[in-house]
Amino acid sequence: MSLSQENCTQIKVIQRNGYQELYVTATPLPGQDLEELMLEVFQELAERRASVVSLELFGVSRETGDEAFKRLATERGEAAWPVLWISEGADAEPPVAPALQISAVTHIEVCPIRHGERVIGVRYEDASAEYCRLGGILPTDTALPEGEQAISVFEQMEAGLESVGMDFHDVLRTWFYNDKITAWYETFNKVRDDMFNRWRVWDGLVPASTAVGGRNAFGAALTSGLIAVKAKDASVHRRPLPSPLQCPALDYGSSFSRAVELETGDHRRIYISGTASIAPEGHTVFVDDIEGQIARTMDVIHAILESREMDWKDASRLIAYFKDSAYVELFPKYCEAHGLSELPAAYVKDDICRDDLLFEVELDASVAQ
Repeated sequence: MSLSQENCTQIKVIQRNGYQELYVTATPLPGQDLEELMLEVFQELAERRASVVSLELFGVSRETGDEAFKRLATERGEAAWPVLWISEGADAEPPVAPALQISAVTHIEVCPIRHGERVIGVRYEDASAEYCRLGGILPTDTALPEGEQAISVFEQMEAGLESVGMDFHDVLRTWFYNDKITAWYETFNKVRDDMFNRWRVWDGLVPASTAVGGRNAFGAALTSGLIAVKAKDASVHRRPLPSPLQCPALDYGSSFSRAVELETGDHRRIYISGTASIAPEGHTVFVDDIEGQIARTMDVIHAILESREMDWKDASRLIAYFKDSAYVELFPKYCEAHGLSELPAAYVKDDICRDDLLFEVELDASVAQ
């Protein structure tokens, strides 16, 4: 794995058998607009002959994003990959710079997955597995109550998977960005549990997940995405990972694994769920102490990495979520003090799923076999 960094754009390169995976994390420089940044990033990917797998935008208003996509389509063509678009934080005070994260692959055909006229995902494959990445899934009717919108999103997940010969037993990781999450988190969890029961998810791997607050650019109650992998040979293994410093989330009624590991013939990857300052017994610790919550969260994540013989240098992408934009400046200070300034991190102003949680992190990491 190598890191290319120029200004505020980082590209993690993971060498696979016969191709590369690229993970881009970028924020505009002072005075640079989002359109310019996106064009620069996509030019870099074109020069590397990489095909985009997914794009996530954070802290970008509908107006700003529409202009950026219009210019990108004019110069690079229409998007044939999913876009997960969170506008929360675009008007935060103090302001938080918008951020984007892109995953891409080289030397592999990437095929779009559509729901109606929208691209909601892509499919690609290598010698050992088939991969499905869904993103930016929205309810079909944003006027419905939140629970019914959540059902619509899960049903589209199911349809997207079925269109490429997969189902929820193939899912490793999910994302849910729920507008005003604390107001209807109980309803969301019931919908997720009902769908998991319908699909018999409990009989297999329970995915890693992030579920945080976040207003999206389309006025929906939530938007979501997932990663699914279907093995083609015996070198592929998928397993849930415990958190050495926390109890299973299932113990207090949240339907996700703390982390999930994917192993193939040439690499191991772990997907660490959205992680916060939660004690082994399941309650929040360091209440009203943002610095304490940051330190506790990072300790928990590092313990998971160490349990699989990985370290911070193996991280390919990270998202740090902050309940209040005033807290954002504290995370780079923590990273600098601990020698972690080169972490490929996007900073996002979003609500967390508990009122007393101020900070949350998700992280992916990978090592060669």
